Amino acid sequence: MHPAAAATTTSKLDLTDVTICAIDSVNVLATAAALGRSIRSCAFGDAILFSHEQADGPFRCVKIAPVGSAAAYSEFLYKHMPRLIATPFVLVVQWDGFVIDPPAWRPDFRQYDYIGAPWPFVSDGLSVGNGGFSLQSQELLRAMLDDRFLLRKDVNSDWQVCRDFRTQLESEFGLRFASEVVAERFSYETLRVREFTDARPPTFGFHGMGNMWRYVDDAEMIAMADRLSPHVFASHHYANLLVTYFLLGRYKTFAALYARLKMHLADDTAALIRKVVGETNHDVAALFAGLGERLITRPGRAWMLAWDLKRARRDALVRLAGVPGSV
Repeated sequence: MHPAAAATTTSKLDLTDVTICAIDSVNVLATAAALGRSIRSCAFGDAILFSHEQADGPFRCVKIAPVGSAAAYSEFLYKHMPRLIATPFVLVVQWDGFVIDPPAWRPDFRQYDYIGAPWPFVSDGLSVGNGGFSLQSQELLRAMLDDRFLLRKDVNSDWQVCRDFRTQLESEFGLRFASEVVAERFSYETLRVREFTDARPPTFGFHGMGNMWRYVDDAEMIAMADRLSPHVFASHHYANLLVTYFLLGRYKTFAALYARLKMHLADDTAALIRKVVGETNHDVAALFAGLGERLITRPGRAWMLAWDLKRARRDALVRLAGVPGSV
């Protein structure tokens, strides 16, 4: 076992045949925190942060050239990292996903070469799955070194591996992708708007900023937002989180995160929220944005908006009940 994972394993889930790793040059502190949360409850065979920056945590840092794009991330993940992993499996995590329920781990996860949260918007049998929190075998990583698997720069690598390359990986390399049923026990990511605030069945991990409210307290979430790369604020994932805090009635956190959104996206915040609630609900998006503006311009006086907030929340819950999942 590598020294990074050499802590006492008595009360931890034994995953010494798994390396947990993350690749990041943009949200390094948040990524280090995600690794730390996962390592806290699992005894991995190795733990690695691949980054151009050093970070403190119960893992070793391997310095690489800056990874500043999704294409560069994919290239390192599948064309360089496989040669640096010694264990039979690797658990790939990102800053917005980590282990949440070690008892949900199932030994039969090791029967598969790739497991990631299913994409609920895919219905053709190739829905597994999301790479932001994924278990991948050494065999799959080595197969992806093959020059025939040319990674496109305009498509996420998980989509390419699990859809574009899957048939070839299965037929020529004998690799196995988990079924949707198995993957649902492993992790989750994309939810329908009406499911944003629902309780979730046990899963080993999760991915997606919009789901972080379940596992990160409000004060820490606000502090984390202050350290995130500006591009995060223009993503539908951030909008997911905003909408969720409003629907939960946690208006103080909603206001704090809305204020940070305004710092980075001063123009049409309602347009970003429409990516989540749907274009047909433009008035709901405008309502969220309008209340956000009123909350941040009246700090400490949110009580004056109490009735408006409660009515808006009630109406939004009804209107959004039929909105399909955000992707």
